[in-house]
Amino acid sequence: QKAVEIDEKTLPANHPCVATSYNNMGAAYESAGDYTSALTYYQKAVDIQEKSLPSNHPSIATSYSNMGSVHYRMKDYSKALMYHQMALDRQEQSLPENHPSIAITYNNIGLAK
Repeated sequence: QKAVEIDEKTLPANHPCVATSYNNMGAAYESAGDYTSALTYYQKAVDIQEKSLPSNHPSIATSYSNMGSVHYRMKDYSKALMYHQMALDRQEQSLPENHPSIAITYNNIGLAK
């Protein structure tokens, strides 16, 4: 939480580092089982990333994958599948086809189906 507070005070609102801190907060809430808060922080990260990074940036894919994982944990498989597919779409535009992240996303898609 402290990192987010510092980032919000010292960096422009749409700075990618703020998005990274939001993703980290989302991960903490996800680990604690507070999925609603996790999704809130992951969405904040995506909002910033979509404004400040190229549309095919791997960090955006990571944020979508994070959101997919939360929806999977919540047993909302259709939303999990949607977010993992969004992650895959960006990964396929920015990463080599044999990149391990793509393999992980295919696995996540398989779990959500």
